[in-house]
Amino acid sequence: MALLLQCTEGDSWFLIRSLRYPKGYSVPICITNIYVLPEYAGVVNHKNKLIPVADQISEMYGEIANETKIDISATILSAFEASHLKTKKGTSALRVTRRYANKNGKVFEVGIATHPADRYTYSFDFKRDDPNYLLGKTDNPTQRID
Repeated sequence: MALLLQCTEGDSWFLIRSLRYPKGYSVPICITNIYVLPEYAGVVNHKNKLIPVADQISEMYGEIANETKIDISATILSAFEASHLKTKKGTSALRVTRRYANKNGKVFEVGIATHPADRYTYSFDFKRDDPNYLLGKTDNPTQRID
């Protein structure tokens, strides 16, 4: 667990476990384990459960996530995860791990969301700023030549 949380073995963390359901669906899209430092355990009493836990911690304790590291990896579902996600043990899944760190680099929250593979899509748009750079018309990738 220390390796996953990237902390010292024996460190204490408070666990918040939840299932995420899209609006109108009866099957969850993921199971989430959120580990927070014990001093932020009171976040479970935050009035707005619809905003990210890191933002709830910020509102309640003034701790701001200056940096978030996100890792997406392949995994298979354990029996525990599969039973809660209403699918079979050993099903392929994607695990999204987010580590939230303050301005000093101290990680105060680690969120691990595990999605059955058929319930997760990762997509993003990539737009090139200046195609002229690739064509050799400019040495500056941010300079536009019209």
